[in-house]
Amino acid sequence: MTPASPGGGSSRDDADPPPDWWYPTGIGGSPREGAQTPHISPYGAEPAFGNEPPERRDLSASRSRSVWWRSEEAAVRRQPGQRWGMGAFALVLAINFFGFAAAAVLVEDTASPLLVPAIILPTLLAATAAFAISWLRGNGPVIDFGLPATMRELLRQAGVGLACGSAAVIGGIILALILFQMIDEIPDSVLEEAAGLSLNARIALAMWVWIGAPFAEEIIFRGMLWGALERYRFFRQRGRVVRYLSTNWAILGITTVVFALVHAEFWRLPILLFAGSMFGLARLYTGSAFSATVAHVVNNTLPALGVLLMPELIT
Repeated sequence: MTPASPGGGSSRDDADPPPDWWYPTGIGGSPREGAQTPHISPYGAEPAFGNEPPERRDLSASRSRSVWWRSEEAAVRRQPGQRWGMGAFALVLAINFFGFAAAAVLVEDTASPLLVPAIILPTLLAATAAFAISWLRGNGPVIDFGLPATMRELLRQAGVGLACGSAAVIGGIILALILFQMIDEIPDSVLEEAAGLSLNARIALAMWVWIGAPFAEEIIFRGMLWGALERYRFFRQRGRVVRYLSTNWAILGITTVVFALVHAEFWRLPILLFAGSMFGLARLYTGSAFSATVAHVVNNTLPALGVLLMPELIT
């Protein structure tokens, strides 16, 4: 006996997932194939696929139990149409890595006008690939990455991002002052090489550091990686390790560490870890990568000003 679908027709039994390499196995089919819709326990437990009719699945019950209910509901809403996972994130990250490797080989002169495209294009291409995967294999970026669909959502998510971003700035300044006392020689940053660029090039690079890079990086880490890890909690058969790795706090920790390590600036690893945790908290509280992006933009305001004013600061 198959349960009735929300439209009144009957749905098929669970189908095996398509044999796509980026599709995590162990779950039902997509909504077009009649897959069951996951639900959240009213007691705040991890979401799981339910066998009861859709009308008995009350997502709002988790709101009184968890401060992270928006994130949990967003994960549930995303699952029926999400057909991408860790393989898709690995592809996006590989595009980013290979892009920077190619740029380092092609652009050796830091005074070259190609320096700015070499810094921008790898991450931009990786984020574009993430959007393409969401459109082709998911629900689209609005649902998959929790982007705001209304002005009310935009303002709420922006407010949370401003708060978390401000905390990241304050904490980052304190940690930087401590690190400056502990480290004798601070390695040069690639952004410091912008001092020899023209004003127009520095403006373009500053805008990327301030707005472009935060949006692209948050789509990659708090969008793709976060969503791929969250998906594991909906597996019917999962071990204890996978169950723990798909919890809210584990996902926050994993995305923070990966985000910090990918920057490969180990002298300021504590700053990156703290900032990443603030971005992750914004994502966790709102269920949206947009709030994490706003927090990231706030955090990158000072570095962007530094790029723009680098020659004046040096002289």
